[in-house]
Amino acid sequence: MSMNLHPGERPRAATVAGAALIAALVVTGLASCGSRAMPAGACAPPVAVEGARLTALPLDLSGAGTVTEVRSGAGRIGATAVTESTVDESYARVRGMLGKGGFKITAGESEGSEAEVYFSRGKETAGSVKFVQGPCEGQATMKLNATSTAVR
Repeated sequence: MSMNLHPGERPRAATVAGAALIAALVVTGLASCGSRAMPAGACAPPVAVEGARLTALPLDLSGAGTVTEVRSGAGRIGATAVTESTVDESYARVRGMLGKGGFKITAGESEGSEAEVYFSRGKETAGSVKFVQGPCEGQATMKLNATSTAVR
């Protein structure tokens, strides 16, 4: 923001306030860069869904973390789970669970702070699990999304 002032002229209050606001936003933005996860002490433990809700899942994520949400409808099923491990550890654990569950892993990629694995079982079930860091330090969140023609 440039100020075109004539000799002896003072900056307008609105111009100064605008410049201060922009500076504050830049400082705040830079301070928030880095980890998206909150410190472990600032987080409440994840709350698990009722065990009966897990029966709808093609893959029981409770073996990898605390399942906090299950949603379904129109041949689709989804779940969210939080684990006390890294994205890489969770990714490896879920890949093992998929293999033991009779699923074929069709693709996968792990980049450390996020990962995803795609899977199928026969022609009736296909899906993915995506992994991200957080919500707290030392945790990873897993999001399962699957379609099943057997559910319709």
